[in-house]
Amino acid sequence: MEPEKEVDRALAAAGVGSRVLWGRFRPGVDSVIVYERECNGRNEWGFVRVDLDHVRVFPFPEDPKLEGLRRTATADGVSRFLVQAEKREKYEQGWGNWELLRYRPEKMCVLRGRTASPEDSYVVRYYEPEQVERIVGLRLFLEHKPAADVRIPRVHSYRAKHSGVLENCLSGRPLTEVLLEQGPEIGPALAATGAALARWHSQRAPQLSRAVRGEERLSVVASAVDALTGGRLQAVRLAQDLEDLPWPRLQEALTLGGLRDGSVVVSQDGMVGFTELDSAGADDPYWDLARFCACLDDHRICGRLTPAMAEWSRRLFLESYAEARGVELDEVWLRRHCVVALLRQAMTPLERWEEDWRRKTKEMIESAWQVMED
Repeated sequence: MEPEKEVDRALAAAGVGSRVLWGRFRPGVDSVIVYERECNGRNEWGFVRVDLDHVRVFPFPEDPKLEGLRRTATADGVSRFLVQAEKREKYEQGWGNWELLRYRPEKMCVLRGRTASPEDSYVVRYYEPEQVERIVGLRLFLEHKPAADVRIPRVHSYRAKHSGVLENCLSGRPLTEVLLEQGPEIGPALAATGAALARWHSQRAPQLSRAVRGEERLSVVASAVDALTGGRLQAVRLAQDLEDLPWPRLQEALTLGGLRDGSVVVSQDGMVGFTELDSAGADDPYWDLARFCACLDDHRICGRLTPAMAEWSRRLFLESYAEARGVELDEVWLRRHCVVALLRQAMTPLERWEEDWRRKTKEMIESAWQVMED
């Protein structure tokens, strides 16, 4: 597979002026490209599926598995979806004027809308039908088990038939924005995030299922990396070496299923909010730490943070976490989880369709090997 050719075919089918927002590339199977383009002064998006013989375009809100997108594209569908929401007319007035936050075709779509009041925004999440009941049950459980001084979005309305959830939008600055700006707020924001995660992990939730970590996809990711890079990075061997290591089940805590800087907001008074809760559950808390550290490595490799700033940020985050939790982190156990997280992260430069994605993927796998061998 040559991703460049797959993208050219997809954009030609999507229409003039289209650009890539995200892509999934499965060598020998297919490619799925999320596109965006401007039309009559508004942004439109959708996705294109490309395989050996066919190219098919699915303009928003068409999605074969996310039926809620289409069902809430009409006034009647919106009214039914908002039946549980208080003052639902405020949502109906601006419905459809969306900002696309995240889209994984046939799996999930996250949109941000605004009411008549510019500062009063909200988020709508659509899922596969078989996932929405689990996610809504999890979200309602978390709302009744809040960690001290940690904010999470509240479910305002949901409908199983529409496979969607309406929630409030947390106020504050995204941690990614604070990180990349590298201003005076970065230190307090990182320290607050580490401490907030420690408070989150202090909770126990034995009744919850294990967090959705996606380890079963590790070999799939490794195979794709090797297929796209000619096997030079030996990602499959790295995945096999990881599987051969002992992975004893440590004491489990309530985790987020992998913390990303993109899923953290920090308010002006230093209150931290976690916005991505769909994968939360009982798990080893080191996975959240490792996933966050891998995101910092991603910023370093992609040139958004200097190596010194990435390392400083990592240490401050981990030290703040350990101090708030009252524990001494096991560096060996953390590094082992970091190898998994880096391998999982290796395809993201390609998925984001970044320039020089091959070099960036190579550096991520090399970083994972270095951590593994150390």
